[in-house]
Amino acid sequence: MTPIQIIPTNVSGFKVNDDNILQKWLSLTYPTHKLTDKEIDVAAIFLRKYFENKKNIIDEELLNRVTFSTESRRSVREELKMTPTYFQIILKGLREKEFIKNGLINPKFIPSFNKDGNILHLFILKNESVSSNSAKT
Repeated sequence: MTPIQIIPTNVSGFKVNDDNILQKWLSLTYPTHKLTDKEIDVAAIFLRKYFENKKNIIDEELLNRVTFSTESRRSVREELKMTPTYFQIILKGLREKEFIKNGLINPKFIPSFNKDGNILHLFILKNESVSSNSAKT
């Protein structure tokens, strides 16, 4: 007997596909990173490469090294038809905004999917201590 899955009615959903899910993720999380549209385009492709590589690479350091390899960066740049100079400016922005931190994708910007890979989890937590502290100042 399979358990009945109850889907809450108070959940918002977005129609996405494999091509745009990571861009949607970055758009939804904009307040946490403030990336420009072009930075989101580049970051989304690096995230896609990260997840593609993760299927075969367990070690996180190696995974990030492969994701940011010279060949991978060239592939991202060519996919978006960017000049090398403009691409370096975008990468500088990703580092300054800490999407790339210490040569790795900052873990707080890597989305969490369910085990089947078809549900992306986004939680918005209300922090009572923040609102009560800011009211005192």
